[in-house]
Amino acid sequence: MFTDASIDMKYEETFELVYRQLSHAKQHDSRYTKSDLQHFLNSLYDNHGNNWLGRSEVQEAVQSATIAAAELLLCQWE
Repeated sequence: MFTDASIDMKYEETFELVYRQLSHAKQHDSRYTKSDLQHFLNSLYDNHGNNWLGRSEVQEAVQSATIAAAELLLCQWE
């Protein structure tokens, strides 16, 4: 069983990793566009809504952190 602290730590680790990876793509890949990020985010939303098999608390934290990181970068896109 996972503790709330370990789930929170996994969320933070995932958020930071995903945000760094997406930011790197934005800064260093001229072909990576805001539209690409929006499509990625839309696929995350679709996957998040398709929880018919159920997810563990850790899987839910990872997915939520990934969505949050993508949403933040999309909001910051200039």
